[in-house]
Amino acid sequence: MPVARARHFARRPARAVPVRRVTFAALAVLALLAILALSWSLSRVFSAASPPLSPSASAAAQTAPQTDQAASSVDSSLTATWEKRGRVNFLLLGLDKPTRGGLQRSDSITIVTVDTVNKTAGMITIPRDLMVSIPGQAKPTQDRINTAHVWGDLYKYPGGGPALAKRTIYENFGIPVDYYVSVDFAGLMKIVDAVGGIDINVEKAVNDKAANFYMPTGMQHMDGETALWYARSRLSDSDFWRARRQQQVLMALREKALRLDIVSKLPALLPAMWGTIRTDLSPADVLALAPIAKEIDVRNIHNRVIDETMVTSSRTPLGASVLLPKWEPIRQAVREVFSSTPAAVASSPASPAAPPPAPAATKQPSPTATKQPPSPPAPTATRQPSPTPVPTAAPVTDEKTRLAQEGARVEILNGTNTKGLAARTRTFLQGRGVNVVRIGDADRYTYTQTIIYDYSGRHPFTRDLIARLLGVAPQNVRRSSNPAAGVDLRIVLGSSVQVP
Repeated sequence: MPVARARHFARRPARAVPVRRVTFAALAVLALLAILALSWSLSRVFSAASPPLSPSASAAAQTAPQTDQAASSVDSSLTATWEKRGRVNFLLLGLDKPTRGGLQRSDSITIVTVDTVNKTAGMITIPRDLMVSIPGQAKPTQDRINTAHVWGDLYKYPGGGPALAKRTIYENFGIPVDYYVSVDFAGLMKIVDAVGGIDINVEKAVNDKAANFYMPTGMQHMDGETALWYARSRLSDSDFWRARRQQQVLMALREKALRLDIVSKLPALLPAMWGTIRTDLSPADVLALAPIAKEIDVRNIHNRVIDETMVTSSRTPLGASVLLPKWEPIRQAVREVFSSTPAAVASSPASPAAPPPAPAATKQPSPTATKQPPSPPAPTATRQPSPTPVPTAAPVTDEKTRLAQEGARVEILNGTNTKGLAARTRTFLQGRGVNVVRIGDADRYTYTQTIIYDYSGRHPFTRDLIARLLGVAPQNVRRSSNPAAGVDLRIVLGSSVQVP
């Protein structure tokens, strides 16, 4: 199939890239990272003259020297641990070119979720101009979501830009992020060239006159340069179509990498490329995840884009274009992606981690102009109607028997500024037979919605009863994993809770 090319690429001459003998090492990680939407990460690791990778060349890579034997073997016990973990969430930040001060906004934002038990995965892409609440300051600021990375680095937020981006995702979408990967786009075209190009069925023609780039509809074989423009062009349509194209490129890379059986060569080759990406995943974790990622069938990968039906276009007082979120359809999209079965709608976007702690607020200058567009509606789940109180005198013998049989250890944390709320809730739940082993304060006092974290999945009756009694919204009941918690269920009380 002929390579689809633009009519003309108006671009600056590329700087020479030092020749490095790590091409195969970078490609080895591609199959895993593509499924996690991490394939953008492999920048600066290819030789400018690297030939396309053929199956025979890929096989030859098995003889590559191992720089770290400990990191060059898959720990089967660690893989087994990952397999039991359940849902794991990753935040991919594709970074734009640095400003003069060296700061980078996130040009693309994708949340990837992998269910290691059910072998399913999903991606949801967030438009960079979406107005959200940026935490981390004395008072949360309304700004574009792509600025979170900038302010995290600029204002020395603990963990920097990635940490503030993770917290912003949690605060606005209710999705705790376990790991992040931040990269730039420079390596994409070298990756595509190294695997011999990718094949994509172009749904909508791309006619970017500003860049003199045109891509017709139909099945197209793209080299690296073409794939880069295809993934980044937005002037011919919108950021929403751009997000869809980026997901297409990721899936095409995954398919090609699996076809070349790159995952099997990962252990010997990963050490040579580690350090070329910014992530809080360890090499051992990547190696352990590889076999799991390979098992996920493409039919069990569910992709969504927060598109034009979920936002309203607006402008700031200074004339900048922004997108105001429509939270109800956005929450629905999140539920679909976080379902264990792609075709189904999940009852809750389960997540394996408790919310990140909020560092002490420091007084900082606002990152945006003093005039802001109208604040969007609260991004947390809509306030739920109070449950009909069930009198404690009602017959609950069978209920208490089932609670005793499950034997769940329950913790209650007060996430509000209402003193004594955790103790009052403990008294109420203990009266119903719930085994509350401890109470305390949450990491912050600004929770509006009550959240239940299920750390084991083995106490469904207890979990569902508590959710019903406290009126916890389904999307706020989350499957999680926290071996250090010491409890089976953790309840974080929000201000909307009404304890009978």
